[in-house]
Amino acid sequence: MSVIPSAEFLYEAGVQFRRAPSDSQYLDDVAFDFGGGVLSLPVLAVDDGTESAFLNLVAFERLHVGVGNDVTSYLFFMDNLINTSKDVGLLREERILLSIVGSDEEVAATFNRLSSELTINPDNSLVHVRDMIGRYCDRKWNRWRANLLHNYFTSPWTIISLVIAVLYLILTVLQTNYAIMDFYKPDDDKKSP
Repeated sequence: MSVIPSAEFLYEAGVQFRRAPSDSQYLDDVAFDFGGGVLSLPVLAVDDGTESAFLNLVAFERLHVGVGNDVTSYLFFMDNLINTSKDVGLLREERILLSIVGSDEEVAATFNRLSSELTINPDNSLVHVRDMIGRYCDRKWNRWRANLLHNYFTSPWTIISLVIAVLYLILTVLQTNYAIMDFYKPDDDKKSP
């Protein structure tokens, strides 16, 4: 079973976080678009009762064998995504996590506590999403592109300056080409008197 990196690492690797469609009401409505690098997650409101509600749902899954392991899979998935308050902040900015508890540190601590004593079935419902995210992050081009966008193209002025620099380089190459062609041009046009 593959373990996915934190939300901050995924963001640096080029993964974009999006809210799942508004009609999504289930925790296992986690999807990853490999072509666009978009991870869709259902909206979750974290309040004082979230921890006990999740623990009760996990206990229900453990006691009733035929129910499945969707809640446990979701908790492990979110625990992998959320390690620090920066991870919570990224998910909160996309309105995936709605924190009623207070600080981002408290939300991160809640998710880290929830899955600390749990075991997960290797054939869980989110294993295919984990594998696709792992393959996406292993591609060097995605990391390079994300690094370029996050570090160098943070404002429209940098994009405009890049376009001007490329245009200037093209015009310089053309000017040099015409100067070389004119230098080696035969002198047939000159007539002697």
